[in-house]
Order: sequence, then C-alpha cells, then structure tokens
Amino acid sequence: YKDLTFRELPISVKLGVGTIKGYLVGAEIKKSLIYAKDLRIDALGQFFYYMGTKKEWEIPDLAVEGTVEGDPSWMRASIGPVFTYSGFDSFYPYLYLNFNKLWGNFKMLQTIQDLTGSEDKKITGASSFSTALGSIFKLSEVFGIKAEGNFIPHGDRVDFGFTVRIMYSF
Repeated sequence: YKDLTFRELPISVKLGVGTIKGYLVGAEIKKSLIYAKDLRIDALGQFFYYMGTKKEWEIPDLAVEGTVEGDPSWMRASIGPVFTYSGFDSFYPYLYLNFNKLWGNFKMLQTIQDLTGSEDKKITGASSFSTALGSIFKLSEVFGIKAEGNFIPHGDRVDFGFTVRIMYSF
C-alpha cells in the first residue's frame, strides 16, 4: 500500500508502508473454446480474495500514546481468452488477454488515549485491462511449472508482475 491518506481521523495520517501480510485465496475456471492443430483457445475466469492481517503503528511525536491500526482487504476478478501454442513437447507458451477488475477497502482505526476515530478508504485498480504472457513446462503427467509475466497498462505507464507456480494435477 503506497500513499494512502486518511483525513477523517482525529489526526490525519499518510500511510506509505508497502506490503501488509495476509491470506490470499482464489479460484479459476477454464473452458475450452477452440482447438485447431497446435493452437488452443480457452476462456479463463479467475477470482482472488485477499484478507490482510491487522497491522498497528505507533503515532510519532505525540505527548501521549497514540496508535493507528490498518485492516486491508481486496478482491480481483478477471475473464478473457487464453491463446496457447501446443506445438512443442512439454512446453506450452500462452497469451491471456483479460478484463481485470480490482476493488477493496482499507479500514484505519486511530486511538489516542480516549480519542478514537476510523475511516474506510475504497481501493480500485487503475486499469480494467491486463495481459499475461507465460508458459507451462510439463515435467511429468502430474507435475508442471507455470511462469507468467503480467502487464497492466494505465495512463502513461505499465505495471507488471511475475509469478511462478508449481502445479500438481490429479
């Protein structure tokens, strides 16, 4: 979390702490649409939910004790076509073009002796379009490795991420 400002608290707070630990759960569903020789086109839908663990910070430079407690959560849903080339043995490069929606909430609670206040900040993604370029390496019938780069264009820049997954199929 970068540069969240809470102005409706007893004392305004600007948060720039980066990562907050939490729990991420998700699901995906894939439906094959077209399979022609070495090209497969699937429809892929994904949903992720992140529930952050509450984190507390001391408020510096006060004559009395004061703390703020952050409680973040967010959700992400995406859907779109996946183009997979299957002409290689055990190596499947793919391109995933998708509608990508991110939304969430960051609740901040401030306590300074008997004085308390809270504020909710709505979180939304900067873009609704995402592109993922990746590949699946099949090590055996049941084990594989999936590497993926994700690109989200917005405004005059592009945000990116990279994931590696070890997969077990049963």
